[in-house]
Amino acid sequence: AYAAASDAFAYGRAAELAFMQGRGDLRDAAPLQEQATVPDAASLVVVTFLADLRDDNTVERTALETLSRELPTFTWPFERLSFLAFDIEDPDLAVRALEIALDLDPESSLYWTNLGWARYLLGRYDASEAASERATQIDPDAFIANYNLGLVRARFGRLADAMPAYEAALTRDPEVDDEALQDVLHAIEEEPRQSALLFALGTLYAAEGRRAEAASAFEAFLELGGHSDDFDAQAEARIA
Repeated sequence: AYAAASDAFAYGRAAELAFMQGRGDLRDAAPLQEQATVPDAASLVVVTFLADLRDDNTVERTALETLSRELPTFTWPFERLSFLAFDIEDPDLAVRALEIALDLDPESSLYWTNLGWARYLLGRYDASEAASERATQIDPDAFIANYNLGLVRARFGRLADAMPAYEAALTRDPEVDDEALQDVLHAIEEEPRQSALLFALGTLYAAEGRRAEAASAFEAFLELGGHSDDFDAQAEARIA
């Protein structure tokens, strides 16, 4: 029956491939890659999911790009392309996909949040901050956007602007997002003399209950010097 459907129409072929995948008979990616170029929306959705199940980024990207041309006002393929772009560490692709998605759905805090992060990865820091700010305006509970805001501001020593963003994130995410913590550590590797990042690191460590590490971060912050008396006092209080 699947073979007959496959001969009859595009979705029939996609259904046959799904059946083969379910039986474990789809060992070669070539049939999926071929189907990923067929301009049939329903078929392409199936191929996208099959490629995702197989962790085949090449086929998935082909299917999504074909689908985005077939249905250019459908946001889903652009959203999926952006997620795939992060997986394959291609922030430029993520930015292009998200900017189109936002043309179609300008009130999506998720898209603005992810666009802010993609722009950060490309070093477009002002544009990153603007996108993250827009995400928080649409959804004040968008704590990942607040983490992104805190990071980009701390990276440039704007501690008075960065800390309210981190505090807003921690209010909504008291467990502390592991990736947000790793992002600060990575930024410190790139900017080891930026004391604001150390203050942010100490704050996140403290929120996690990692007190010894928090104290070390605040001590390193004070050693670099050049801060306002208010933040120096806060660091000393946290150490105590």
